Amino acid sequence: MISLEIEDTLENFWPHDIHNFGTWVKLMIGPDNEVGAEYFDIFVCTPDWLKTECLKHGFVWERHILIIDEYDLNNITAKICWRIDRCSGNTWSETSLNISKYAAWEFEDVEVLSQKI
Repeated sequence: MISLEIEDTLENFWPHDIHNFGTWVKLMIGPDNEVGAEYFDIFVCTPDWLKTECLKHGFVWERHILIIDEYDLNNITAKICWRIDRCSGNTWSETSLNISKYAAWEFEDVEVLSQKI
């Protein structure tokens, strides 16, 4: 789990205000019995961050979002793992589609397009 918006690792990062925080987090997830992983992105933020952004821009438009009460990496990791653990399917393709309901999957649109063809 990494954030491309934060210069340091998430383990070493601490925001100025734990109640006003938001960043995209990249997850690398793959099947247990295979080498490699695929990328999923989720936006993690606090209600205060949403309020600040809404006041600044007049709106907030996000998909694949996890709203937490404060920045706590252990809690964030636990919530993400809890959700992903409940997304299993009979195949990796099914599992990926289930995860993509909560985090943007790098092949999300490719899968949808291939099903339409």
